[in-house]
Amino acid sequence: MSDEEDDQIDLNKMALGIAFGPLLGAALGLALGDITIGITFGMVLGIFLGVVWGLT
Repeated sequence: MSDEEDDQIDLNKMALGIAFGPLLGAALGLALGDITIGITFGMVLGIFLGVVWGLT
């Protein structure tokens, strides 16, 4: 595999992490009773996890 293919896979992982973070946060927010905090937390967590997962 070339480096470009590896980079593409990493970007896909990052995109998935960033996309699903807010959804998980929204579910957590509903469970806690405050969806705004849940979505905000989910965005931060999703971006962080997406970047970390993409780099591994």
